[in-house]
Amino acid sequence: DRGSGHCSKDETIAFAKKLHKMGFRLMIDFHYSDSWADPNKQYKPKAWENLNFTDLKKAVYDHTYDVSAAMKKENITPEWVQIGNEIRSGMLFPDGAVPQYRQLAALVNEGIRAVRELLPETKVMIHLDQGGRYNCIMPWLDSMFNAGMLPIDAIGLSFYSFWHGTFMDLKDTMSRLIKLYNLPVY
Repeated sequence: DRGSGHCSKDETIAFAKKLHKMGFRLMIDFHYSDSWADPNKQYKPKAWENLNFTDLKKAVYDHTYDVSAAMKKENITPEWVQIGNEIRSGMLFPDGAVPQYRQLAALVNEGIRAVRELLPETKVMIHLDQGGRYNCIMPWLDSMFNAGMLPIDAIGLSFYSFWHGTFMDLKDTMSRLIKLYNLPVY
């Protein structure tokens, strides 16, 4: 069983309500998996494993919309929503695996569209690993924008120095991304 039993919609909303009451800024990260997603583990939720691509896109939209609607109903507006987690290698394998950028962009766009419809003031973030490697991040973003990814509001980076370079590499990557895309980088 890949699922941990945590981060269901109800659990996420309850936790978000607590944080909201305490005055915290909130980011919701959609992993689109029954467990943690990272560059090597982008497993579809068990309920989505046999969906065709059209239905998979609908599932991404519906799930993102459902959680966003629950947040809105509770008067909780996340500052950021992250579509996927460390998705440089793709998400919802095998359908959204890189180098299938058009398919990956189509999946990401369904999440972006759902957020924009319900939470227009929320910033949409794309999150990638390899934070210290500009030559991994920039070509990926260019490929996704060229494949039709909708506009985003922020870039999120994971950085682990033992995998992703030095702190100077991270600083260089962030500076170059900010200048090139005119987006904040977190």
